[in-house]
Amino acid sequence: MWEMSQHGRDNASFMVEGPLRLARSVWFFLVTVRVTGNARQPWPAGSEATVQTFVPGQRLEDALMLLDAYLPTQELTPIGTLRSVRYDAADDDVDLPGDFFRKPLERAAATNECVLGVFFVSTGEGGEP
Repeated sequence: MWEMSQHGRDNASFMVEGPLRLARSVWFFLVTVRVTGNARQPWPAGSEATVQTFVPGQRLEDALMLLDAYLPTQELTPIGTLRSVRYDAADDDVDLPGDFFRKPLERAAATNECVLGVFFVSTGEGGEP
């Protein structure tokens, strides 16, 4: 069974259209991770999750290096990358799945820092992680 966590964000709407107005390019990575601790994450150490991660940067190689350095600071170890997409500052009109995606994307661009988005956490039968 999988459960979805907003990681402290409100899920306001489902589809959002319109200009992004990004300060810089941001890479979106959908990454499978293993939780390594409980100080930063609410799931037990050893749990697996799929997480949206937003990483500022123009070049893929640079964004991957930032991602590899960032995840351990969040008590997460990468297992694999399922998807990556770059959103550019020049992108005019982009359909995004909703504010739960747009807000961390815009925050990563504005702050020039990595931002975690929605987590999909694998739980065992009976709801135990």
